[in-house]
Amino acid sequence: MKKSRTSLPRLHKTSELRRLFRLGRMVRQGGLKLFYSTGSPGPARVAVCNGRGFRTAVDRNRSKRVSREAMRIFQERLVPGVDMALVGYPSDTLQTCLSRRQDQLRVLLERAELLEPRR
Repeated sequence: MKKSRTSLPRLHKTSELRRLFRLGRMVRQGGLKLFYSTGSPGPARVAVCNGRGFRTAVDRNRSKRVSREAMRIFQERLVPGVDMALVGYPSDTLQTCLSRRQDQLRVLLERAELLEPRR
């Protein structure tokens, strides 16, 4: 039987993403950028996208899939009421291995102070 995954609250509207890219703050780690700003009350909302330069659709899709899964791992610890966009760029430092991507994402979230302390 297939195990169900918890879904991330996501940003869908183009206008919300444009506002986030224009007015939000940004931190960078290797081949990842995290844009963030305070959003609507409620759980943190996330958009995962890729920058230009990926050679194939397989590479693009794998990058997004691994990033979404890494974000799910931190979902319970994210500060509520924040909108985030995680952008992956093709580079030697962008890791498509989940454990390495999780480490990159943890560093980004800690720098941006978007993780609540462990209980």
